[in-house]
Amino acid sequence: MSEDTHSADHDDDDIPLAPHRKEGRGCFLVLIILSAIPVVFFLITFTGGDTLTYIYMRNWVTDHALMNRMPVTWSPEKKAEARNVLDQFYDAGRARKVPSTEVIALSSEFREMMSYPGDVHEESLVALLRHAWRDLEKYHSAPPGSPPSVLELNAGNSGPSESVP
Repeated sequence: MSEDTHSADHDDDDIPLAPHRKEGRGCFLVLIILSAIPVVFFLITFTGGDTLTYIYMRNWVTDHALMNRMPVTWSPEKKAEARNVLDQFYDAGRARKVPSTEVIALSSEFREMMSYPGDVHEESLVALLRHAWRDLEKYHSAPPGSPPSVLELNAGNSGPSESVP
């Protein structure tokens, strides 16, 4: 009988199925990750924030948001021409040919124009495109040749037909 009780004692001395877990490792890893997030944010802001802004404005705001809200009366060619003017402007800003203050000013106008619901008003869009084109010309970043026709309002609209000053 003593052997039966002795064999029951061997169960307590068995090797555990999983190793003993050391407490505190998960908390330490979470703290490292949480402290790395602000460091990465500040590095992006101070070194590549401008680049991210140009990419965001060119690829998301211009190519997606604006193209979905262009005036309905505009032809696909005119819409593409408007997108090209803004793409050239933001590309010049990214290449440091246009100062960041000018890019910020135009982006503020752009954001204000896009804040209203519905399709973008033709007059507002043409004014924005003129501003971008003037800055491109001012800093010698405009492509050679005549200005795009999208910079003029249609004669049939309420506004007068104007050319780039």
